Amino acid sequence: MDNSGNKNYDELFCKNLIRLRKERNLRQLDLAADADISKSSYRNYELGVFSPTVPILRRLAKALKVDFNELLGGYTSNREVHEKITEIKSDVVMLLIKIKEEQKDG
Repeated sequence: MDNSGNKNYDELFCKNLIRLRKERNLRQLDLAADADISKSSYRNYELGVFSPTVPILRRLAKALKVDFNELLGGYTSNREVHEKITEIKSDVVMLLIKIKEEQKDG
């Protein structure tokens, strides 16, 4: 994939790739071997230096035992989407309360 795409997407992918690897207690070397790619290529994917091609994304997803969508940073179910929205709403409400309290004190 061309690395000139959406920077936010690239950052999300990199963070997600690292998270999934660490959740499985894998070293970069282990995951690279499982996905049949070089360690240096894998490291560059985590750092966001290069973006993997679709075939490599498929191998990474298979090695991590996740679906393609989850690897790319997406959610795997409507329930997960709902939970994330609820979490964000709660954070926004707490932030608004804090702002309001600071305005009273100011």
